[in-house]
Amino acid sequence: MGEKNKMVYIYTLESETSTQELPVDEEDVLTNADGELDCPLDRVLRKNHLEIKDLFRMGVSTVSLDELNCSQRRRVHSISFKHLTYVS
Repeated sequence: MGEKNKMVYIYTLESETSTQELPVDEEDVLTNADGELDCPLDRVLRKNHLEIKDLFRMGVSTVSLDELNCSQRRRVHSISFKHLTYVS
């Protein structure tokens, strides 16, 4: 019965031409020292066979952690990649 209200989290990768969603495992969601929900992006990328450099190669402009509950979606936090560069 409690499964109906279970929160599901995803990372949303947005570029000018596409949007891609990466699933977040429940055990990867944590509460940081400020009491805010967080999830290590690098861990989710690894589980999806991606690296940070792949986000730049894909032209990702924004990465967002989203919370899904039934038909509602709430943005937990967002990172803009628009003015970032990747140096290997």
